Amino acid sequence: MLEFETDHPPDDLFNLFPKNELHEYLWEMLQGWIIFLTQREKDDMDIATRMYFYELLNHLLSHQYQKRQKQKDQPNTVKMEALCSAFIELLHPLAVYEHEIANIHHWYLLLPHLSPNEHDELEKVVEFLASANEGHQVHCISGSYLKKSLTEGNPYLWKEVFPSQAKYLSPDFEGLPTLSPEDRKPIFTKAAERLESGLDKANEFQSLAKQANSEMMPFLLHQSAEMALRAILMAWEKLEKKTHEIRVLLRYASKYNPEFGSIFSIEEETLLNLLDKCYANSRYQAGFKVPEKDLPNLEFKVNLILDLASSEYVKLVSLAE
Repeated sequence: MLEFETDHPPDDLFNLFPKNELHEYLWEMLQGWIIFLTQREKDDMDIATRMYFYELLNHLLSHQYQKRQKQKDQPNTVKMEALCSAFIELLHPLAVYEHEIANIHHWYLLLPHLSPNEHDELEKVVEFLASANEGHQVHCISGSYLKKSLTEGNPYLWKEVFPSQAKYLSPDFEGLPTLSPEDRKPIFTKAAERLESGLDKANEFQSLAKQANSEMMPFLLHQSAEMALRAILMAWEKLEKKTHEIRVLLRYASKYNPEFGSIFSIEEETLLNLLDKCYANSRYQAGFKVPEKDLPNLEFKVNLILDLASSEYVKLVSLAE
């Protein structure tokens, strides 16, 4: 029997090998073990005993892995609970709701009254405070906006906010309403129509970009991305933002689908800056030209934006059914 004298830290197995590799190596070990046992002419009971041993080992490792993941997540949860208490103390919200979507905990702060500018400024601060806690996002919603949205029919609020669990309710807050199936269909149908209309414009600009020369192509790609992102905002919340910056529109769109926020990585910041420059510089700055090597990358990123926007359309159509 082999004896190992090296003293490894107890968590090295999970630190050095991702979950999929653990399963792969365990499976390889089992296959090798079965071949070894058949060559040693072991009987059925010997093989069954070892299979049971393997099953217990696999279960133990899975349990330890899950336990470790919970321990890793716990500090963030404690921090967010403390941050939530601070928000309640400082902002005096009407309510705080929580909703988990795709392993991301979304917190919604319903505040008494905010103008659109106050909302945008406050949300930046709140997002910054919550950014240190991976897997959590915080959103601000003013009471007046909530009331207006209920009257007009806001698909984002109905889908994401209203199904949430209350973390805190102020004494004079009556709670969120419910949506009947009869009222649900027209709300999401109209949202899908708004997105489809914007996507048609985005696809037109994309088609024109493919036919344009290298000087006009960057501007048309920018317009394609802008139309798609504006359509996302209009579909989900009827929002019209006074900006042509793709980075800003991506940040707003990531509220509805976090994948929009990861289209451009930190290493691709220069490429995102270049795309934003394409709106004004292509038309007004003499001599502005996007390097030939960057055009395929810009086109690829814009295609990603349109693909994600199309997936949002499919989502809205399914919600309307």
